[in-house]
Amino acid sequence: MADHPFTALTPTQAAVLQDVRYFGAVTARRLERDHAPRAEWDVLIRTRWLASHDSVHGELMALGPYARAQYAAQNVFAPYLAGPAAVVDRAYQNDALARLAADGYTMVAPVYKAATGITRATSRRRVTSQVLRHIMRAPNVQDLQLFSRTPPDERERVRGHPLLYATVSGGGISEQRLRRLLTVHDNDIQTYWRSPLLIAVPDLSAVRRVVREANAQQERAVDTHERTNPGQVGRLLRTLVQVIQVPHPDSPEGRYGDDGHSRAASDSRMQRE
Repeated sequence: MADHPFTALTPTQAAVLQDVRYFGAVTARRLERDHAPRAEWDVLIRTRWLASHDSVHGELMALGPYARAQYAAQNVFAPYLAGPAAVVDRAYQNDALARLAADGYTMVAPVYKAATGITRATSRRRVTSQVLRHIMRAPNVQDLQLFSRTPPDERERVRGHPLLYATVSGGGISEQRLRRLLTVHDNDIQTYWRSPLLIAVPDLSAVRRVVREANAQQERAVDTHERTNPGQVGRLLRTLVQVIQVPHPDSPEGRYGDDGHSRAASDSRMQRE
């Protein structure tokens, strides 16, 4: 048994461990919902297969040192999230991806923080396990192979494949940061993606003013353009940024239903302020 520690796990424990390895970090509540009551896999924490982290996004599970050592011994990749900020952001990103999947979006590639400090969507550079953003495929994209046919260095600028930013560490996405993202990605949004930038926040009020201002300004610009260029009606993007609300599990807005999505988020759906 000592030579094959994975065989000592129950099927439920093995499934929980596999989920945490696959997702990188998961809320304890999600593991209980998807697998079994905590009592059936809590031993994984005591034996250091899993590491428990308290955060603004509830209790989170990431791989513990024993699990990473066992995966390394088998030459199996296992994410290493260095520090609580990386853990909480990964767990929050996973919840945001689940919300977007319910709205028809598909995650096609994460963008990792490179070990050198240089980021690439898909490259051969050595990277960390920290995900900075995700490349998504919008629901209306018909060509499902478009992304894979695009050269790796150009994959953050593919038609119908906007970026998702979802972080809560360090205060999350503030108005100031959203303004910077809209400036950085202005050409991407309107020329390459032809789809709005995606932002996930626990509280819509944190970015509501900037979202309203940016989208209202774009609406006015499009109206003016279409009045003077009637042949181009409907060709320009009217929404620059879409924000989804992904509440913290323990917040009043984040009481989870049986499907795992917060009722508040499900009721409000995609927010186009």
